[in-house]
Formats: sequence, structure tokens, C-alpha cells
Amino acid sequence: MASGEDSQSPVAPRHGTVLRRVVNGSHKKQVTHWKAKKFHPCYYVIVSLCYLLMLITSPFSWYFCLKAVKEYEVLSIFRLGRLLPPKKSGINVILPCIDNWTICDMRTRAFNVPPQQILTQDKATISIGASIYYRIHDANTSIMATQDLNCSSRTIAQTSVKNILTTKTVQEIESKLPHLNDEIQISLNKETTLWGMEIQRVELTLPRVLRRQDDTSNPILLPDYAYTPKTDINFVSPGYNTTYVTPGHNTINYDSTALEMLNTSSKSHVDSTEAYNAKENVKARLSPHDIITAIDGLCNRIHVANVGAVYQLDLEISRGVTETYYIDLKYGDGSAGVGKPRNCKPDCIISISEEDMVDLFTRQISAKMAYMQGRLRVSGNIGSAMKLESFLSSLAERVV
Repeated sequence: MASGEDSQSPVAPRHGTVLRRVVNGSHKKQVTHWKAKKFHPCYYVIVSLCYLLMLITSPFSWYFCLKAVKEYEVLSIFRLGRLLPPKKSGINVILPCIDNWTICDMRTRAFNVPPQQILTQDKATISIGASIYYRIHDANTSIMATQDLNCSSRTIAQTSVKNILTTKTVQEIESKLPHLNDEIQISLNKETTLWGMEIQRVELTLPRVLRRQDDTSNPILLPDYAYTPKTDINFVSPGYNTTYVTPGHNTINYDSTALEMLNTSSKSHVDSTEAYNAKENVKARLSPHDIITAIDGLCNRIHVANVGAVYQLDLEISRGVTETYYIDLKYGDGSAGVGKPRNCKPDCIISISEEDMVDLFTRQISAKMAYMQGRLRVSGNIGSAMKLESFLSSLAERVV
């Protein structure tokens, strides 16, 4: 006589799916199993009629109803809105009118996490990206769990890289890169496993240190009394301290070297402030029409050969008001002007605000960063939009 456990053997795969999480102590495991479900009699009537229709119209219906699935693919079918068990490689039947199907590629794929600026634990700023290798291990779950698996996986990968690296120092990141790869992989798999997706490998790029903690290239603004003493400073011979007293403050001692460094820092601060104000004045004077006019006079056959694309710029002046410009870097010597491209269709349509356009063409922000931040929207060939970056770099100083 069969035991109680034998009497509860799994039911053969039928229609419907249930994703169950089994918790045993500290171990968590996902189990995807198929459970028999009873359907309304109308379901079986409709399915039978579809099979009958396929037989009546054969062999013409074979072209539409028989689907060949490759060895590395899995076929997922929604029949009257219900998800069926995944179909393996071979010839599978697709019923007309009632089946919606999707083929899932089970091979390993990869995507890149674009370089992002990260503030580390020791207050340094680095730029680092990553390459993520993954595969789908459960086709039906990957369809049911997320609306856009591609976008969701990229977003969570970018977030995980940032969250983990902000808890590390620059020295730890540079010396323990393989360990960080494993740590990020484990963190990602905790989430993506629920989506039917497995992260197989993570490869961080070599970090580029933009600013270290002790970097003094960016001057610090000191109090006013540090720049202009309230009393006279009596310099003495090198090696001795020089003292001045500020009313309301304690006595401050500086030697001649310290005072020289202080004056240099003050001058650097003033220079950087003047440069910033000058750049803001340039931005205030520039208008989109000025930029387009300058580009029209500067573009040449070299730019046309390097870029080879036509751009349409939809500029948001104010709410509900847009202006259209074009940049032709595909034909002749290149041109730019007001309105839509002349005698050709644009390869790429870029939507951007007036202020962001000035920032983009004066190199206050890169095209890639503006796209990632949602300040630049692209319709058409994204690859062509990225080619605009090199063109802007070569013209930035001349436009300004």
C-alpha cells in the first residue's frame, strides 16, 4: 500500500502555474510547479472548435498553426488569457484566434551598466561601470513577473552597483574588484531570481578616480577674516611664526608659508568664481537660434563623414510651445537651420528643453548623461543620437 507521501505525488503538468517559495530554516528555495485546474466547459468547447477549424483548413492552416522552436528557445503560450506550461524545442501547435505566444531565448546575454559617478565611503568621487551577464532560467516567470524585463534588470543593476560601492573606500574598490563582482552578483540574484532570471557574472570596469578626499584642486571658501586680517601682520624672519589678532576671535598663528598658501587659495577661489560667472554670462547671451546659426557656419565634410546622420531638434520653449530645428550631418557640406530637415527624413528626433539645449551645446552636460537623466528624449536611432556627442565636443569651444 502506498504511503501518505506517495499519495501526494505531483500532478502532471496541466494548465496554470503557481510560483511557491519554500522556506526551510535559513534556506530559501524557489519551486515552480504546475497545478491542475478545472476550466469552464465553454473553454473546452472553444478549444475544440479551433482544433476542428485547423483540421478543416489544413494543409493551409499548417503554415499559421505549426511553430518550430529551436533547441535554445522556449515557447510560452497564453490560451484564452491563461498561461500554459512552457513548450520545449520541436514542432508546437498554435491555435488560431485564441493563442498569444512569445518565444524566449534561453542563451546567455549581456548588457552594460553605463559609467556613473559614485561618492565612496572616504568621500572620494569615482566613475565606474559594469558588464552584466545573465540568462533566463524560467521563461513563464520572466513574462509574468515584470512588464519589461530588459529595463527592470538594467535599473536594478545600476542601483545595486551604486548601493554597494558607496559603502567601500577607493582602496577597497581598487584592490578587491573580484570580491565586489561576486558581492554585486549575489545582491542582484536575490531580486532577479524572482523574475525567472539568473545573473551569471558581473564584471566591474576599472574605477576612474575623479577626486580624492585630500584633493585641493577645488578651493574651499574660507571665512572673510582669513583673507583680510583686521590688524597689521608683522613679518619676521623665515622659520618664525607670524601672529595677527582678529577682534572677537582667538589668536591665530601662521608662518610665511601658510600665508602664501592662503593667498594662493584665495586667488584660486576668485579665479574659479570669475570663470563660473563668465560661463553663466555666455549661457545667458546664447539662444538656440544663435547656436544653430553658428553650427550652420562651422559644419563641414569632415563632420558629415564622421557622423552621417540627420537630426531634428524639437525644442520646448514653454508649456505647449515648441520650436523645431534641424542639423544635417549626412549630405553635402552639412547644414543647420530652423524647421524640419529639407528634402529628407531625420534619422533621429531629439526632444529637449531650451535651457538643456544650451547646456548640451556649451558642454555643461554630455548627451549620454542628459539621456540617462531624462532631460533628453530620443525617437529613432539611438546610435545616431550618441554620434552627436563627438560633433558637440569638436565644436563646443567655437560655438561659445
